[in-house]
Amino acid sequence: MPWLRGQVSKEKRFIGTIQDDEKILRFVNSMDAPRLAELGTSCPDHFLRTKIKPLYVHWNPQSEDAAALKTKLAAALEQYRKDYATYYNACKRPNSPAMRDPNPTVVLIPGLGMIAWGKDKSESRVTAEFYNCAVEVMRGAEAIDEYIALPQQEAFDIEYWLLEEAKLKRMPAEKELARQVIIVVGAGSGIGKETAHRLVKEGAISSASTRMSRRPKPPPRRSPTSSGTASASPAPASPTAAPPSVSRETSWTAPRSA
Repeated sequence: MPWLRGQVSKEKRFIGTIQDDEKILRFVNSMDAPRLAELGTSCPDHFLRTKIKPLYVHWNPQSEDAAALKTKLAAALEQYRKDYATYYNACKRPNSPAMRDPNPTVVLIPGLGMIAWGKDKSESRVTAEFYNCAVEVMRGAEAIDEYIALPQQEAFDIEYWLLEEAKLKRMPAEKELARQVIIVVGAGSGIGKETAHRLVKEGAISSASTRMSRRPKPPPRRSPTSSGTASASPAPASPTAAPPSVSRETSWTAPRSA
């Protein structure tokens, strides 16, 4: 996952959401998935999140290992960028906005599921939800007849609509630490806790970790007995601690006053 994040973040850092439930795996593992993924989505609202099509990786989890997956991912990502540039150059108009990030925002891997990307966790989840909707559209169309996607020119005019571009430019600027993933160790209290809160305010995706403090055991309690002696009540032993050593002196006799 970190390696793949680095590959799709060549221009801008992305945050990923992994989905590997039964519904998405049934689609990704199907024989029709490569064909349908290549056709792309058909809903105009999806293009800004999912791009015109996802990246489907032709990898067999039953006969190929992780090294083969990494090799195929690298080659597939390079080809996806070339295909996206070709799509842009073939469909652009004289007043079209500049080409956006050519990296995929949806990656489909047989046996593993779907990885959706966005500028933050919220956007990556929305991207995943949009492609889930696209899968349902494909499933319904294929159940009746055959799924047909929008023509590329029509899809391009929606993706690079000038009014949409104007809206994107008017969005608030990203915070200083946006798109950064930062791990804070010792964030349970004190400086670590305040650091984690500050990082989140500055836009970072913060992962906080801490450990339970081990406080010193209280001294033995003394309880008076009927004979005027006081017995020491040992503190309960920790389940992981070694058993206490056996001692013959389990109590002591207090001196009596004259």
